[in-house]
Amino acid sequence: MLRTDSYARDDTTEVILVNGADLTPEPIRWLWPDWLALGKFHILAGAPGQGKTTIALKFAATVTAGGRWPEGSQTDAGNVLI
Repeated sequence: MLRTDSYARDDTTEVILVNGADLTPEPIRWLWPDWLALGKFHILAGAPGQGKTTIALKFAATVTAGGRWPEGSQTDAGNVLI
């Protein structure tokens, strides 16, 4: 876990080591069930010109409008930061 303390005088970054046995597992919350998890980092990878940006913008439009995912499930409207 990487933490930057706002109260640090010289804006230093501090690394905090945590033993995995001390972590409490939490269930995954899904934005798009089994495809996009809430609060997780996802990467769209592939060769240039293959439509990664188009897909990402379609996902953003689906979330902001509360639309349907490609397989037909509905999502609640939400905010997106690009």
